[in-house]
Amino acid sequence: MSLAFQPFVFTRSSTSESSMASRHASQSRKDTLGFKLIFAVTFLTFFGVAVIDRLVPLRWVMGLAKSESYMAIFAEAKLAAATYTPFAFMG
Repeated sequence: MSLAFQPFVFTRSSTSESSMASRHASQSRKDTLGFKLIFAVTFLTFFGVAVIDRLVPLRWVMGLAKSESYMAIFAEAKLAAATYTPFAFMG
């Protein structure tokens, strides 16, 4: 009886590829939904902060430069949310 080396050959079946693709698509949808939910919560938080900033302008009370330009409230909240939301997905 000879013991010959038989190399292992890995072959993928089409069913495993399709199940992996469907799992990847499902995970991608969950990630997208998670990002949108976190972005919405962050946007609403920063929108509230921007509204309060406009109602109680500490810059005027503290005597800071009045020449600073304001962005629109929605633009300011969107910029802040877009800046901080990706940190929720790091590490």
